[in-house]
Amino acid sequence: MNSTQIEECKVNIVRHWGEWAARNIYLGEGVYTLGPDVQVDKLKRMVQTVSDFVWKGQAATVEDISDDGSLEVARRIAARQER
Repeated sequence: MNSTQIEECKVNIVRHWGEWAARNIYLGEGVYTLGPDVQVDKLKRMVQTVSDFVWKGQAATVEDISDDGSLEVARRIAARQER
């Protein structure tokens, strides 16, 4: 696949699932999920997400806080709120 084809596939995935938020994956031919110069600080993102929920008075469990990805933490807390 060339870079144009990879970009087209990425656009379709993003259209269906939404933007990448936690990992910058090299897809080949100079194409990345977030961009070639994006650095992802997972710990900072996780701490910020938990902090945001705690600040707003939302419950966060040890499992939420120990999760290795902030997007997963946010989804787990949001799913619990829907119950």
